[in-house]
Formats: sequence, structure tokens, C-alpha cells
Amino acid sequence: MKVYMGVNGLGRGHAIRSYRLANALSREGYDIYISSYGDGYGTLKNLNTTNKCCKLIKLKGYSYEWLSKQLDWKRTILKGLLDSNKLLKHFISEINNINLINPDVVISDSRFSTCLATTLLGKSPILVTNQLSIFHTNYFFRSVIRHTFKYLWGKPKKIFIADLPPPYTISYVNNVPVENFFNNVEYVGLLLNLDNVNFVDYESRDIDILFIVSAPSGDREVFYMDTLKIASKLSRKGYTVAIIGHGQSIGNIGSIFIAGWVKNSLEYLSRSKIVVLRGGHTAILESILYGVPMLVVPAPKQTEQEGNAISVKRLGIGSYVSYVKYYKEPFEVSRKIDGMISNIDEYMSNIKVIRKILININGFERVIEYIRYSAAGE
Repeated sequence: MKVYMGVNGLGRGHAIRSYRLANALSREGYDIYISSYGDGYGTLKNLNTTNKCCKLIKLKGYSYEWLSKQLDWKRTILKGLLDSNKLLKHFISEINNINLINPDVVISDSRFSTCLATTLLGKSPILVTNQLSIFHTNYFFRSVIRHTFKYLWGKPKKIFIADLPPPYTISYVNNVPVENFFNNVEYVGLLLNLDNVNFVDYESRDIDILFIVSAPSGDREVFYMDTLKIASKLSRKGYTVAIIGHGQSIGNIGSIFIAGWVKNSLEYLSRSKIVVLRGGHTAILESILYGVPMLVVPAPKQTEQEGNAISVKRLGIGSYVSYVKYYKEPFEVSRKIDGMISNIDEYMSNIKVIRKILININGFERVIEYIRYSAAGE
């Protein structure tokens, strides 16, 4: 049987969780086809190099918008939505791909074009996403966005929200207030096979502070250089520091370990006492799963990441700092991390509670089971 997946290419998170599903389905004998673009396609290509579980289809990506030294996520997303020519090309490509492959199941990970194409062809996609809409402070615009998203998601037969159920939802404002707009919504947590989780007791962890450099390619180098300044200060205080996700594998700079692309970043995460990361949804849920309190540095004007950061603090599993402070005041950021280390018992107590909820959901197996059910035509 054949499964077609259309994966959002902005960032890496969509690609990582989609690949996990693809890998599991491939082991069961399904033929997997995935279309994506941008950083998402690059991530899928890297993951698929040593373990070829799927056939990849590359689409032309969207350009990023910049404001000063910062990536402007809001303008990037808005320009992508308004770029009717590229949207149309993606839409036509998805129609052609689905017609040619004739899959038994179509899955969209946060891709409008995949949902709309599938709906137009008289089929019902399965939608996997961590945001049903985008929050806006203005009521009028918020209402317009919600109704626009409802239309663009087409008519999925099932919506899996890759997040914790309320009141623990990380992307709370992008999901909970709008879930009643849609049918067949189910919260499934982190899409990861829990059989492979290696949990390390806090006292046995050998990395004091782990920095995960995850950002679109143009922004990654900027974030890495800002991170290196803070990591150097922490290293001089005697902390064991590691940085992963930088474009090149460097090894050690002084006492700081630096790695580029790592296939299994979870190995480093499991060994860490504190993690510093962007506000990416998948990375936050992974940190919860491995019981690692986090300092979140949301990308400027990226309302989803900003909302995720607020949720992390609300749940008592970490804190956050603005990116402006991150690059302008590295000393203050290092002091904030000192404070988190001092209050580690409180953070660990809270994160253990949330972790238990995440594990009990067992969403990965539930999603796989539903795909099997759909492929069989039931």
C-alpha cells in the first residue's frame, strides 16, 4: 500500500516528526512518498541518507524575510500566503503527485496545498499539525485568520494535533480556542516511538547545558554566533557545555563541544541538565519527554514560538528570554541559566508531572494505527 505525505518545509520540526511516521510505516511494508521544500526537504534528505525509508519529491521553497539581523517570521509566513504564484505551483504539484502515485492514504503535515489538493480530488486527507490557526491580538484579524485556516485545511477526515491536551497544551492559543471549528480533532502529543526512549537520571547526566541551534539556514549562523558568546561565559564558570545543530562539525573550542548535523540529537538531549533552544514545538516536547528543563529563545515576531515560550514558563518546566536580550546581553542570559540551575528541583518536579501525561498519551502508536485503518479502507 502507498502513503503520500506533504510536509511543511519551514523549519525542521515538521520534517522530523513526519520522517518518524514514514520510517515506522516503511518497516511495515508501506511505500512512502514525501514532498517538501526548503529546510524541511534538506532535513528529510539528511535523515533518509542512511536509512532510505521513503521517496522524496523536492518542491521550490519560499524565501525568508529579514529585518535587521533578525529573521522576520511574520512577514515570511504572510508573504508565503500572499505569493499566489508559488502557492498555485505547490497546489498543482500536489494534484499531479497524488494523481500519479494514487496513494491509499494522504497525510498533510501542516501543508495547505496538500489538504486542498486531496479535497479537490474527492479524497479526505489526514492532517497532522501543531497549530490549527495563528493567534492575533486584534479580534477582527484573529477571526479572519481562523476562518481562512479552516478553509485552507480542506476537509480532513482526522486532525491529529501533535501537542499535549488542555490545559497542558504548548501551542495553546493556536489550538484550544479554535478546536471547535473543526471535526475529529485529537491531541496526540509527541510523535515518537516511546520504545526507543533512553531516560537518564538527572544525577547521571554529563552535559550541564546543551544549546540546540535550530533555525532556517540563513538565520542559523547568526544564532550560532550569539550562542557561542553565551556558551563561552558559561564554560568559564565551570559548566560542561555542548552546542549541536550548527552547520559544520567543529569538535571542541576550548571546553565547549560543538557538533553540526547530528542524526540523533535526542542522545545529547538525554544527557543534558538544561537545554537552551528556540521555541520549536517538537524540540519542546522532546525536552519534556527526556525530563530536561529548558530556556526558550523564541524567534522575533514568531507568534507560535512566543506562545510556546509562555506556555513553558506557565507550566513551570522552564523559562524564556527574548532574542534581543539573548544577543545584546549574554551576561544576563548566563545569569538566568545560573538561576535555573539553582532552582532545578522545582523545574524537575514540574517536568516529571508533564512528562507522565505525555507518555500516557502514546500518540505515535495511535496515529500509526489510524493510518493502517485508513489504508485498509475501513
